[in-house]
Amino acid sequence: MKDAVLAEGDELGRVELGAGAVRLSDGVSVEALQEGSSRAKASFARFVTNLGAPPFTFLAASYVVAYGSVAKGSQKAELFSSRFLSPNDFERSQSLQHVSSYLQENDIAALVGGIGGILPLLFLAVLRFGGIIGSLDLDTLRERIIGFLFATGCGVVLLPILQAIEAPPLFFIFLYAHLLATFCLFFLTLYTMRFGWKTSVHSGGAACLCFVSLLCFSWLAWLWAPILVVLISWSRLYLHRHTVGQVVLGVFLAFGCYAAVFSVFDISLLAIFS
Repeated sequence: MKDAVLAEGDELGRVELGAGAVRLSDGVSVEALQEGSSRAKASFARFVTNLGAPPFTFLAASYVVAYGSVAKGSQKAELFSSRFLSPNDFERSQSLQHVSSYLQENDIAALVGGIGGILPLLFLAVLRFGGIIGSLDLDTLRERIIGFLFATGCGVVLLPILQAIEAPPLFFIFLYAHLLATFCLFFLTLYTMRFGWKTSVHSGGAACLCFVSLLCFSWLAWLWAPILVVLISWSRLYLHRHTVGQVVLGVFLAFGCYAAVFSVFDISLLAIFS
């Protein structure tokens, strides 16, 4: 009987030890899973932050504007054209079926996005390759000044080009809004980066893309466009590139600049639904 009790106790001990081993094994597995999950999140955040870089959001916004300018027959197109053009020019634009005299709108979008977005990126990549700047993130005040000045210059150069090719009016308004947002972010950076505080340009670019998407697309854009802003902003926070305040300010500043410029031409998000 005593031997049976001892045997039973040994068996229970082995069960408890086995359970402990399982718990230990599970603990190691959980750690490995957590590490793998962290790596996956970091990779995803880098992917989002690279894809959501200002040059690419500007390029995407250019094509959104092209879509808005060729939405012929829709209420949006009539609203855009009638408020940007005189009656004679409006009739002329209708007869041309919202196509530029020289280039179609998609070609203009490629031109605008290429000069205003991709060209500054290539310029910075050359500077990075030459060791003139340390990172494409433009971490220092000097690097940010270089980036902002070149981006602003490219935007200014686009104005006479759009005039020469008789681009649709919506492209001009888009470019005015872009320049205003760039100026505001630039001058804010000149002041705040002396204290180590930099507004998120990534979030600002995402907000600009969000604004033109809400303006040019159907009501479905109100579902996905804000999510895009949140996703890009999250990536900047996850990678510890910005604080919450820097991200929020970038979003509201850029969105506000676009809303202000479009409102000057009597175009607002609410007007689309009126």
